[in-house]
Amino acid sequence: MREGPARLGTRAALHSTAIGRSVLAHLPPEEARALCRAAGAPPHAPGELSDVRELGYALDDAEAATGTGAGAVRCLAAPVFGHDGAPVGGISLTAAAALTTRTELERFSPALLEAARGVELLLRRG
Repeated sequence: MREGPARLGTRAALHSTAIGRSVLAHLPPEEARALCRAAGAPPHAPGELSDVRELGYALDDAEAATGTGAGAVRCLAAPVFGHDGAPVGGISLTAAAALTTRTELERFSPALLEAARGVELLLRRG
């Protein structure tokens, strides 16, 4: 887990971010489990991916940074799929945790999913 507020350009394990979870949830299960194990994810992390698959999006409820305050963020992410149906990336929406509740952020999930499908259309067009 990262210490302190999220910073642009930093790296984090896939299982610890909304965008990473949105991609992991749509990989073949054994591949997702292997990536989680390699990153030192808690044992329950791969099991949480089924919820992400069912919803179609992932949420990081201020989990990626320790503490609270100005640096804590909530993120909502949706996978973007390539022409073969495999995840090739994702898009996300980030909000300050102090200003947005989980419920408020999740209200944007339909628009985020629609945007992800729009990116897929653009990718197919080449």
